[in-house]
Amino acid sequence: MNASELGKSIKAVRRQKGFTLKYLHQSTGVHYTQISKMERGGCKLLSKNLLKVCDFLHISYAPDTKPARSESVTKRVQALIRSWPQSEGVIRHFLEGVEMALEGRHLTSVSGLSTACKAHADTVGKKYSGESTELERKY
Repeated sequence: MNASELGKSIKAVRRQKGFTLKYLHQSTGVHYTQISKMERGGCKLLSKNLLKVCDFLHISYAPDTKPARSESVTKRVQALIRSWPQSEGVIRHFLEGVEMALEGRHLTSVSGLSTACKAHADTVGKKYSGESTELERKY
C-alpha cells in the first residue's frame, strides 16, 4: 500500500467512525495537521505517528511489497538453518515469543507484538547469558 492509498483509508475509516481530526489528535497524540497531511498521502510510510494512527483506527498497514507466501518463508528459514545451524534456536525462540504474545495478550497492533517479542528475547537472552558460544553449545 502506498502513502496515497493509506491516506485515503485513514480518512475513510475516520469519517466512517465519526471521528474528527481533533478527536483523533486527542486520542493518539498526533497533531491534527499531521493527520490531515497523512490523509492527503503526504507522509512517510515508516513514521511512528502514522503507525499510531493506523493502530488506533485498526487499519492494517503494509508497505508496497507483496506478502511472502508461506512456501517462500519456509524455504528461507530452511536455507538459513542449513547455512547457519545455530540459527534454529534463535528462530525457535522468536516464534515462541510471537506465539506467547498472540496467545497471552491478544495483541492487535504491530508495536504491541514487537514489544512482547522483545520482552521474550530479553528473557531468553538472560537465560543464555547472551553469549553466542553458549548458544552454539546449546543448539
